[in-house]
Amino acid sequence: MNTYRTHYCSDLSIQNLDQEVVLSGWIDTMRDHGNLLFIDLRDNYG
Repeated sequence: MNTYRTHYCSDLSIQNLDQEVVLSGWIDTMRDHGNLLFIDLRDNYG
């Protein structure tokens, strides 16, 4: 791992609930639902 991330997107699971994770990637899609914004974050692994 490098200093820019603690996990890859494909590594996340329910076991990571309540943990702080750092992801690095690009925004594939972004959906605006008023005062809530959803993003699909991609990296080379998921």
